[in-house]
Amino acid sequence: MVLGGLWLLILLPPLVFSPTALENFRLPKLLLSECLGLASLVFLLWRLRAVERLDWRARLRHPALLASLPLLLVATTGLATSEHPVQVQQALRSLWIGVACLVGWSLAVTAEEHRRLLRGLIWPATLLSVLVILQFHELFNPFQFQGTMRARIGLTSLAGGAYDLAAYLVLPILIAQVCLQQAGSARQRWGWGLSLGVCLYALMVTQTLTAIVACVAASLVVWALLVPWRRFLAVVALIAVAATGLGLGIKPLGRRLERKVAHLRSGNLNHLLTGRLDGWRAALWMWRGNPWLGVGHGAYVAEFGTAKLALLEQQVPFYRGHRQPYFANAHCEFLEAAAEWGWAGVAALAWGLWQLGRQLRRKALGVKARAPDGGSWSGRADAALIGAGLVALGLLAVATFPFRVALVAYPYLLLLSWILKPGEESP
Repeated sequence: MVLGGLWLLILLPPLVFSPTALENFRLPKLLLSECLGLASLVFLLWRLRAVERLDWRARLRHPALLASLPLLLVATTGLATSEHPVQVQQALRSLWIGVACLVGWSLAVTAEEHRRLLRGLIWPATLLSVLVILQFHELFNPFQFQGTMRARIGLTSLAGGAYDLAAYLVLPILIAQVCLQQAGSARQRWGWGLSLGVCLYALMVTQTLTAIVACVAASLVVWALLVPWRRFLAVVALIAVAATGLGLGIKPLGRRLERKVAHLRSGNLNHLLTGRLDGWRAALWMWRGNPWLGVGHGAYVAEFGTAKLALLEQQVPFYRGHRQPYFANAHCEFLEAAAEWGWAGVAALAWGLWQLGRQLRRKALGVKARAPDGGSWSGRADAALIGAGLVALGLLAVATFPFRVALVAYPYLLLLSWILKPGEESP
């Protein structure tokens, strides 16, 4: 009952969409995720209420609170300093709820419960993967789009788009690999292996190269931490063969890779990055114009038009292949944070990453080859999942916007809340 809200958050938002909403997919998932996130905190507060004596001083020094509070304060300052208070106010709601979930889950959810919840991600991920595979092979498509269904824009599943789905699938794929290696019976191995294969094939048919690169790199981390060196080399060869086979077997992905190689050889960096340089340059322009406190949290999209016009006057070339003339996100979480929060936000982000690094070091020192809580999940598996999850999140954050999409953000908030939990103790 206590974890009911969290289980609903894991299972329901990936499956929800609204044909009548202004944003059919992202907005309904965001609203539901925020409501379920807040509901989960209510149940967790009830759990804390049952504790006879709480050490509030220790709670105020909790790593999750220490890591996130400076970021929250800097972002909230934008209400007074930004020229776009409406956008700041709207974006702050989601930020406050996300931080509340991060801190609350880290305080009140045990480490073993974190593991179970993360393993639960595989169920909605598999369902979304099956649907996108059916769309790709033109066997079933519940949505109607102009053009062919094989085009990436038509591969929506229930996520709403190829990027959203691909970024969402990376973490469940990593979890499935860890669970496959930890499985204690043939039935479990077949179950995890089947889910892994379906999700991996779905990731490939989305043709989202950033997510594919993040998944491959993080998968190498998983197996480097789970198996001996000689077996790891065999796993690397297997991953290389599988990736090459899927790249050649999925023709649209193969053609996309060929185009990227051609852009790389010609030195056309912006085409190689699918126009991301436009978003990055605009973010840097905003940062230079508002160096200390930025343009305001959530105000990047409002400032992009001004930035683009200024850059065009400076003869900066823009990518012509986009369907829309503007960027809603910088396609780099770090640059967008710098543009919206300025140097104060960069310092707060560095502080948060330092706190995360301290907690990682403490967890690394405490990893033992034993099964916590009497289960079959080893400390080495914890290290593999945490390390791989952070590698994947870091790569996604460099070239995309995982924290701007609720479907992707909340699973990673759950992972981060586990990492920032001081130990294996109960709340």
